[in-house]
Amino acid sequence: MISNLVELMNNLAILVALSLVSGFIRQRRDLKVWGNILQGVLFGGAAILGMLRPVAWGPGLIMDGRSVMISLCGLFFGPIAGTLAGGITLLYRVFLGGQGVALTLWGIPTQVIMGIGFYYWWTHKGKPLTALRLYGFSVAIHLVFISIMVAVLGFETSRRFLIPVLVAYPLVALLIGKILSTQEVGFRAVESLRNNEKRLDDILNSVDALIYIKDVQGRYTYVNRKVCELFGHTAHNIIGKRDDAFFSGGSLAEIVQSDRPVIEQGETIAREEIDLSDADGRLHTFWSVKIPLKDASGAVCGLCGTSTDITDRKVTEAALRDSEERYRRITEGLTDYQYRVRVEHGQAMETTHGPGCETITGYSAQDFADNSYLWFTMIAPEDRDQARVLAAQRLNGQDSDPFEHRIYRKDGALRWVSDTCILHRDGEGNLLAYDGVVEDITERKASEEALRQSEERFHGLLQSVDFAAVKSYAPDGTTLFWNKASERLFGYSAEEAVGRSLLDLIIPKEMQADVKQAMQKMWETGQPTPASELSLVRKDGSRIAVYSSHAIVRVPGREPEMFCMDIDLTDRKRLEAQLHQSQKMESLGILAGGVAHDMNNVLAAVLGLASLHLDIQPPESSARRAFATITKACDRGVSLIQSLLGFARKGLAEEKALDMNTLIQDEVRLLERTTLARVRLEMDLAADLRPIQGDASALTHVLMNLCVNAVDAMAVNGTLTLRTRNLDDDWIEVQVEDNGCGMSKDVLEKALNPFFTTKEPGKGTGLGLSIAHSTIAAHHGRMEIQSELGRGTTISLRFPACDPATFEAEVAPLHRGEISQASLRVLLVDDDELIQGSMQAILETLGHTVEIAPSGEAALAKLEEGLEPDVVILDMNMPGLGGAGTLPCLRRARPALPVLLATGRADQTALDLVAAHAMVTLMPKPFGIRELQRNLESLQPR
Repeated sequence: MISNLVELMNNLAILVALSLVSGFIRQRRDLKVWGNILQGVLFGGAAILGMLRPVAWGPGLIMDGRSVMISLCGLFFGPIAGTLAGGITLLYRVFLGGQGVALTLWGIPTQVIMGIGFYYWWTHKGKPLTALRLYGFSVAIHLVFISIMVAVLGFETSRRFLIPVLVAYPLVALLIGKILSTQEVGFRAVESLRNNEKRLDDILNSVDALIYIKDVQGRYTYVNRKVCELFGHTAHNIIGKRDDAFFSGGSLAEIVQSDRPVIEQGETIAREEIDLSDADGRLHTFWSVKIPLKDASGAVCGLCGTSTDITDRKVTEAALRDSEERYRRITEGLTDYQYRVRVEHGQAMETTHGPGCETITGYSAQDFADNSYLWFTMIAPEDRDQARVLAAQRLNGQDSDPFEHRIYRKDGALRWVSDTCILHRDGEGNLLAYDGVVEDITERKASEEALRQSEERFHGLLQSVDFAAVKSYAPDGTTLFWNKASERLFGYSAEEAVGRSLLDLIIPKEMQADVKQAMQKMWETGQPTPASELSLVRKDGSRIAVYSSHAIVRVPGREPEMFCMDIDLTDRKRLEAQLHQSQKMESLGILAGGVAHDMNNVLAAVLGLASLHLDIQPPESSARRAFATITKACDRGVSLIQSLLGFARKGLAEEKALDMNTLIQDEVRLLERTTLARVRLEMDLAADLRPIQGDASALTHVLMNLCVNAVDAMAVNGTLTLRTRNLDDDWIEVQVEDNGCGMSKDVLEKALNPFFTTKEPGKGTGLGLSIAHSTIAAHHGRMEIQSELGRGTTISLRFPACDPATFEAEVAPLHRGEISQASLRVLLVDDDELIQGSMQAILETLGHTVEIAPSGEAALAKLEEGLEPDVVILDMNMPGLGGAGTLPCLRRARPALPVLLATGRADQTALDLVAAHAMVTLMPKPFGIRELQRNLESLQPR
């Protein structure tokens, strides 16, 4: 029993030593969470040490004081330390094993939970842990522990532990707890002191003044942040050093001189000014106060000083003195009229006038003194009522803006002046006097009036501009000006637009950020944004394309304005689209001309050979019938090609006598299986229609356009009527009539305008009627349109008739016996192999010899080599020089050599070549043997 008590006392000694080590850990404030972890490890380790030398009460039953360690750890250090200490102890006890393991599994967690629970209760209540509270806590812990022991081990086994557990353990817990609580109180006091020191240091560092403490040797023992900034060092580098480490010369002597009375006599010194240089060499002026610091015996142990930087104040005072001096000199030199009115109880008691009064008004100060109402009577009658009200306001102490009015000078001249007043009050706000300055602003008023008139003329000019929407904006985008053209273009009236933001009026949402940025850049740089095309928004929400340009106008004394000029691009865009469509049509015409040229060569070969063999076949033979069919097919192909060439031709390339009935019938055959297939066609053609002089291709193009327009204007199964008749005075008339939708009066007035169309975009160029009108005018004819909305359209074309004798007589068929036997040497110049083969066969059949050249360059080379042909058949359209380039060279080489110029398109270029060169005959493609024979015979001598 005694040995057990000795072991128990040893364990209690471990607890006491534990509290001392714990106190050392608690002094380390920087450990924080790690400190709690160390406390848990410490208390858990101490519990294990106790279990290494336990009090053994039976097999597997040991008593070691771990309940005291675990509960106190949780009570003083919280959940982290308590849980860690309990966990370490529990694991080791389980490792030891024995009968008491079951008691440990219940006891240790209970002690941890109760210790942590009392920890939260203690910290929440904020009450000190007195000896009574500590003892009660330990008794409660061990009562619960005895209860668990009895429940686990039984009463007989447990009664041996009652005395040490309920008597010794609470007392030990009281002893250790008191040590720990005493340490806690000390630690909290030290922490509070440290916090107070920090707050004081923060306060001193926040003061915008130098605060420092020196010992009697002049060494710094404390400096605040402002001192560190002045010296350019940290507090650590300043503490312990004297002023000679930072200052020298006069500044050092001045500091030492001001410190001596404080240290030696204990006086408080308030020195008005001291000049010190900072670490960067900048000079500062300080107002310094120094007080002595004394120890408990009353002896001076140092000084505390504060120095306030008054550099800015000194600069301000100097500037104020300079300003007052300049104001005095300026006032003395002013020519403006200055006056002062002394006021008592709201009444003007005395008025003094400066020397400038005579300069401004022509009246002297004595004149004003002799007539106290002179200031009022010299004001123009129109402004006197306002002057009377303003004077009453000033006497009542009301501030007022400068008063601009007219006066009559002593010499009778009318002048504009500005009267500016400054009120003077006493400390209670009572009006004592007011000073006034009267300035002659006649010239300024004249300038303002001239500017106003100029602006009116400028705005009037901008209002009269009807081709461009002109607007102006303030720097923030507020609309200032909106002319009539802007109203028409965007739909907002000037009343609706002025005062609203540009962004809200016409700028689309997706452009607003960019426009705002561009405007800001313009105001900053003064450079306007380059003119460009924009898509803006009208009042009804529709978009409109404009060409927008900008300019910034700056008038002195006024905010700058940004002027914007927007030109409507709607018509231009429409014309561009129409021009593009026209160019596509022109390209289509060029393509048609190219196709027609190639087809001409094909048909020329077929027609030439077919006509050759047709004429040499016996009558009624099957071969003759076959060649006749081929010839008719070629004629039909020729008709189609001529229509394509007519579509491609731009001017009146070839004029001859024409039968308009034949042109109409040919055009109907061309369109009957395409355009005319969906309408009913009626033709009323005069049998005795007179011929006209004209270009068949151009007129064919006109008829095609008119027919297509008529069909487009009608619904399915509409009726198209083509009519011809003779008129009086040798004129004929061609009518194209439809029963379609017709045209309104407004549309009819614009129908002949170029590019005007009522068709959807992409379905019409607007050029058909205008080209038709131009073509008819070129034929010396007239064109008339009659139309009513919903009742169809009739277009009448009138032409002057020509002499019927101008028609060429039909050429009789060529029979075999009629083929000429005269032999010619023929130079055939053509790049098409079909033409080369067919023409060679025809010419040789006619008895001629043939030399072939595939190009103009090759033909000229043969002539240089000595070839002497009787005639040249020259194709117009070839690569390289072509017919147009070869003919002049050929004529220079052989001036008298006959030339047959073969072309599938007898346009103005071909006609000009024939006219410009002698002995040149135009031979249109495709041609048969008869045309070729006739042209060759014309070259042979009679």
